[in-house]
Amino acid sequence: MTTACGGGGGGGPCGAPNQIFSISFLNSEYYSYVGIPSTVSPIINPVSCINDMSLQLAGGRLPPGMSISNGKITGTPTTAGTYQLSLGIAGVAGYDTLGKIASATTTIVIRSN
Repeated sequence: MTTACGGGGGGGPCGAPNQIFSISFLNSEYYSYVGIPSTVSPIINPVSCINDMSLQLAGGRLPPGMSISNGKITGTPTTAGTYQLSLGIAGVAGYDTLGKIASATTTIVIRSN
């Protein structure tokens, strides 16, 4: 887990002026099957800021058929394989800068049916 400090903008609606934001995953690997709708939810702190955050792929790649939406990795995977990725907090509404993007790494394993 990497943290990032808000600054410069005096804070946003979800936290203090120098709020610390973090993202992590409960598990180092998640498993699903081709054709089965799936969701991987990162742990974001403070949770009150999740609706004010934009998340982005910070490294690696998502399984085909899955995307980042509403603070989660979600979709119906179409291709079996092992996908290592880093998900990052790209920005938080009301904060001018995060200094350093907070990110976390996990692996999603998609199996054939």
